[in-house]
Amino acid sequence: MKRLLLFLRNLGLRLVVVAAAFLFALGLYQTWDLKWRWFLVCTVGIGMVSISMVFARIFADFLLVALFFLFPVVSFDKWVWPSVYSQSDRGNLVYGGMLGLGVLDFVLVGLYLTWFYRVFIARIQPFPRLCLLDLLAAAMFMVYLFSDIGVHDLQLGLGATEFLFKYLLFYFYLSRNLQPKHYVWLIIAICFSIIIQAGLGAYQHWTGKLVGFALDKGSGSSSTLSYETTVAGIESVKRATGTTYDSHALGNYLLMIVPFPFVLFMTPWVKPFLRFSLAIITALGIFAIVLCFSRSAWVACAIGLAAGVILIVLVWQEGTPVVVGTIVTFLTIGTAPWTVYYIYQRFHKSPAETLTTRFKQWEVALTIWQRYPLLGTGPNNYINAMKRYDFLGLKIRPVHNVILQVLAESGLLGLLCYLGIFFSAMRRLFQVTRRRSDLTGRMAMAALMGLIGTLFDGITDPLFREPTVYATFWLLIGLAVALEKATPARNTAALDRREESAA
Repeated sequence: MKRLLLFLRNLGLRLVVVAAAFLFALGLYQTWDLKWRWFLVCTVGIGMVSISMVFARIFADFLLVALFFLFPVVSFDKWVWPSVYSQSDRGNLVYGGMLGLGVLDFVLVGLYLTWFYRVFIARIQPFPRLCLLDLLAAAMFMVYLFSDIGVHDLQLGLGATEFLFKYLLFYFYLSRNLQPKHYVWLIIAICFSIIIQAGLGAYQHWTGKLVGFALDKGSGSSSTLSYETTVAGIESVKRATGTTYDSHALGNYLLMIVPFPFVLFMTPWVKPFLRFSLAIITALGIFAIVLCFSRSAWVACAIGLAAGVILIVLVWQEGTPVVVGTIVTFLTIGTAPWTVYYIYQRFHKSPAETLTTRFKQWEVALTIWQRYPLLGTGPNNYINAMKRYDFLGLKIRPVHNVILQVLAESGLLGLLCYLGIFFSAMRRLFQVTRRRSDLTGRMAMAALMGLIGTLFDGITDPLFREPTVYATFWLLIGLAVALEKATPARNTAALDRREESAA
């Protein structure tokens, strides 16, 4: 009797599938009447849905890993430009967060659909619990919404709010779904990105071609937005931009991801050949940072790496950084005739106005904030406020300071949320590094170094919301939550030994 009932149940399920397929085919016959391109789109879409259903168990992991490898092209967005702004204005607005469509949007839709299925349909994953970082991120989003009230240009404000919301969704998914099985893929994707940026950056620097490469996807003309491709004082030098919008954005992006191969290179239990490969990739990343000719990126990268070396020695009591530091010192001395020349050219020959103008920008930003102390002038409305309140006659550009940019646009409340997110994430990452020194601890150390670097870079760099840079920033914030959740309260020493023996 049980076998008969089971047979009838299976037969019923198969008949339902056959009936559904028949009805689907019956409705699909009209596809043949479509134009060729729409017929192709429909058939390819159906095929992709079918394939994703076959691999439903691993589809979410596939999308997440694919997103890691797609970071170099996150900046290839198609923006919705307001018609009232000139091309030069667009070059500034794009760094404030715009309403647009890109690869991140499509991947996020897939990730959240699979997450919804796991939580509410299959019930194989618990409903996520909130933490302090989530509340701070939500508070920052609410500040954006309230700042939109009475803003000068509501379209820009809502576009910047949607831009922030998209990256908050990325942070929230990553922080709850990143697992130890994804760590290796993330590291490989970071190394892949460094190689891509170094190769393209070298080509841009030596040939002067493809500079502002990513901007073509945003506006159709890189010449109108890529306004910092030469170095002031040494105009013959072309600054590398890689797949980002600007040389400063490239430097900021790389200084956040270079610590990952750097930390693993100094890990004692990593196999020699792998350590050698990681050393080469680290050198390529630093090389690309040099070619972007961003002084803030140079200094911030040095501070981030030095802070990491000090922490490794003090927290994990490992001597490898000392040996590495000695080797790097000798190599630096050996290459000094070339490196010193580049550094001298960049710092000495650049006009003094490049720094004094930034100090004047700070004055204007503070003036704008004083007029809108709590909620600021509105998301991505700094340029409009500058046109009204600039008493120094400066060029219309974002203020070259992240804290002042946030303060002027989102007010004191927005700045408190931003700094709260920053330092809460750094505290979490430091706690993970204190508890363990396995792969999870190494990832936390690298993320901490990246946050330290971008914090210092933001003192004179306003491009923290360039899409690839912003995605990387929220990646590091998401790691702060995910890695802490992956840290067991007990038996961490045994886990360390297992992961070290596996490596």
